[in-house]
Amino acid sequence: MLQAVIFDFDGTLVDTETAEFEARKAVLAKYDVPLSMEDWQHNIGLATNDFDPFQALVEKLGDDFNRTALNAQVSYAANNFVRKQPLLPGVTEIIDALIAADITIAVASNSPHSWVDNWLAFHGLLPKMATVVCRDDVEFGKPAPDIYNVVTARLGYAPETMISIEDSHTGVASAKAAGLQSIAVPLPFITGHDYSAADLHITSIADLTLEALHDLCA
Repeated sequence: MLQAVIFDFDGTLVDTETAEFEARKAVLAKYDVPLSMEDWQHNIGLATNDFDPFQALVEKLGDDFNRTALNAQVSYAANNFVRKQPLLPGVTEIIDALIAADITIAVASNSPHSWVDNWLAFHGLLPKMATVVCRDDVEFGKPAPDIYNVVTARLGYAPETMISIEDSHTGVASAKAAGLQSIAVPLPFITGHDYSAADLHITSIADLTLEALHDLCA
């Protein structure tokens, strides 16, 4: 029996992934350093970035490199990009349907509360969430199960009665490790992620129905 649906935030509810990429790309372009989506997408869904987009800049600037200042520029640019991003297609409709059906909704994110809570509030979603669990609530982020374990503990439901919705393979792995069902809904530009562990793979949340969600927990 379906009790709760847990949404990832970045790239699932809002396309912040493109905003983050464009922000870093714009900052690096000031120094004539290129950044491709092919390189950047491998960081999507990770708690820590294996690929450092500033590494080429470190080599170029040497002692003049100031990561703190550059991160501040990226943060400013990313916030401006994200502010223009609507909720992804189907998000409003499925959330309204879940609430009408008395199914609990929550967020499980690899980003910090300072980012997630702000944008959930911006889109009017924060009051609708039973709980929001972020990277700074746990010792290990996704793909470890910690974030989903905390969600499960807070909601008090058996993991098998809960479904996660994720855009990254690390998110799917985290949810499955915690015992949840998981739906993969990657953004169109994401390639090379292995979603084979997902219980359902769709191209848009707009394609998701209450019937499909109930069927996963039947």
